[in-house]
Amino acid sequence: MSRLALSLLLGFCAASAAGAPARSSLREKPYGLLLLGEGGDRDWKEAVAAITKELGKDLPLEFAAGSADEKAIQKSVDRLQAQRVKKLVVVPLFESSASDVMEEIRYLLGIRKDPSEGFFANSRRGAQIVRRIQTRLPVVLTPALDDQPVVVEILTSRALALSRKSDGESLVILGQAPRSEAAAEQLAQTLNSLAERVRAKGGFLAGHAALLEDDLGQSRRDKAAAKAKTLIQGLGRKTRVVVIAYNMTSSGAEKKVARALSGVFMKFSGKGLLPDARLTKWVSESAEAGSRLPDMRVYKDAGRALNSSKTKEFKPKAFPGDRP
Repeated sequence: MSRLALSLLLGFCAASAAGAPARSSLREKPYGLLLLGEGGDRDWKEAVAAITKELGKDLPLEFAAGSADEKAIQKSVDRLQAQRVKKLVVVPLFESSASDVMEEIRYLLGIRKDPSEGFFANSRRGAQIVRRIQTRLPVVLTPALDDQPVVVEILTSRALALSRKSDGESLVILGQAPRSEAAAEQLAQTLNSLAERVRAKGGFLAGHAALLEDDLGQSRRDKAAAKAKTLIQGLGRKTRVVVIAYNMTSSGAEKKVARALSGVFMKFSGKGLLPDARLTKWVSESAEAGSRLPDMRVYKDAGRALNSSKTKEFKPKAFPGDRP
């Protein structure tokens, strides 16, 4: 073989080797992860950066910020589709699976037929057409945080950080009530479960839960605040009271609680669930479990305008993938 022929052959092989990674990058990925959450403040940015750094190495990952923001979600879905994923696994970083925002997400993803009353109660909504997310891919929506073990671990850490001697203290977990009364009842059940499990894990004398209703009108707000005050003051006559917030971040929590529970003697932390490294593992496990579930998308129309008076009242129920 001549030197020229040998040179051309080696050059061709080198070019082929150099091009191999580019071709392999075009292969379809088993699934793409779409992370949903409010976003915005420093706690969110830190948490999403940590999750992306850890999990984004092994799978396509997008974060859509906002409270069921259909435009942000569609843009994220489009970017994941461009990466040739075979399925979309949506992991919601929200407190409760039975909530107004989760019902909005189910509608947008085509899991729920019609918007709920809570959908139109959102100030961004009206009787306009609210477009469903458009995709050719199967979609799976995993459960929100609810009372899963990782939440118990994080809340226990928050409570013990305030504690002097837990076996002589009472614990209260404060949550923010959603608009729907049915969803609020479901959240109350979740918080009661969390309160008992955190009490046991942290060794507290007693565990209780309460809901504040900051955004639901003066009457309901005052009633909820009075109920929470009565609970904490009653416990405070016998024990030291440790109060922790069931929020994603600390943003605004301390001011809301100070306004609602002014004059109540308690040890309070408004620190939220984020940021916390334990949630990265939870997101990874949720995504992996979701990747094994079948397509949940039933309604594939583009969405239609519905008058709020014609929508069905929100009733929390189990969806495929939700915890029983």
